[in-house]
Amino acid sequence: MPSPPVRVVAAIELPPALDPSERFLNDQIGIDLKVEVIAHDSQAQRALDENQIPWGVQWELARGVTLGAWRWADVMKKLHLFRGTNSAETAYKVVAVMLDLPLPPNTQAAHVIWKELDREQAAIMENRDRGLGLMGMWHGETDWYGGQVQQLARVVKDGKGYSIQLQCMEKRCSHRFARYLGSRRILQLRVPDDLINRENKVVRLWLQRKFILCGRVSSLSTRKRFYNLYISVGWLTSFPRRLSNSIPTIELAVYNIEFTDDKIFDPNAGRKAEAEGILTDGCSFMNCNDHGNPMGRIAGAEELWTLHPTNDDLEAKVWIRKSQTKTIQNHFMTRPTASPTCWLRPIGRRLLR
Repeated sequence: MPSPPVRVVAAIELPPALDPSERFLNDQIGIDLKVEVIAHDSQAQRALDENQIPWGVQWELARGVTLGAWRWADVMKKLHLFRGTNSAETAYKVVAVMLDLPLPPNTQAAHVIWKELDREQAAIMENRDRGLGLMGMWHGETDWYGGQVQQLARVVKDGKGYSIQLQCMEKRCSHRFARYLGSRRILQLRVPDDLINRENKVVRLWLQRKFILCGRVSSLSTRKRFYNLYISVGWLTSFPRRLSNSIPTIELAVYNIEFTDDKIFDPNAGRKAEAEGILTDGCSFMNCNDHGNPMGRIAGAEELWTLHPTNDDLEAKVWIRKSQTKTIQNHFMTRPTASPTCWLRPIGRRLLR
């Protein structure tokens, strides 16, 4: 009588859980979308890359193309004038060179944005995640962190439909995605209110495509809506927090994060207590408070932290109440090397530093 088949059970090692940011960056977004060129020419881009033209210079050249100030053929004729080791050396004079105008004054103010791009590029090449912040001095900037440059673009309506015009870069704020990816990998697109009000559905449909800028491909997401992208509700609610302005402030060891219950006005209410019945709603303590009473975020929690009345440990420590928890982020708890960062939120025009 033949022996029964032997059943072999193989042990499968599951990959570590990804946090929401990593899941977003690993998704294949926009693979079936139409293509819209913001500013790109294959021959010119090949020449730009071969001559190692800095990104700040490429942006300014492409900006002129989108505004109709010059064409890619004009760029090719003057490409040799833009060779340089960084954006600060040449980006400020692109417009003057292309339009045969006198060079602008070589002032410190003219270099602020371009020097910041160079700092970020140096941090990317270093490959130590320095852009996330809390690593001290970097290229002349104390307590430096990345993601501080905004690449701005605007949707305009022309005779053929819609197009995108690049605008001058700005240096105003930072958010988590920009620090993680680098400023040059985030394109902020502005849509005029009159287009939204008059042609809402048509504009939204047009935006559902891939956008090409100097050989780089971007696909659209917004703080409230995603196109051709199906995601969980929990992930959707956590995404806007990674796009809102913040400043990396404190790095904490996992064992110095303590989760605690709220204090309830009516102890019998328990979990069913309404917000007005929670004495500590959205408020807790930290023992390293040098910023007044900051609004901040850490480990999926946010709202307000104040100085702990008794704890004076030398290591930074925070207490998180249930009312502060917005998203559950257990991924860092399973990683011995995880070091969550506390981000402070700017309030109005004053940055909490």
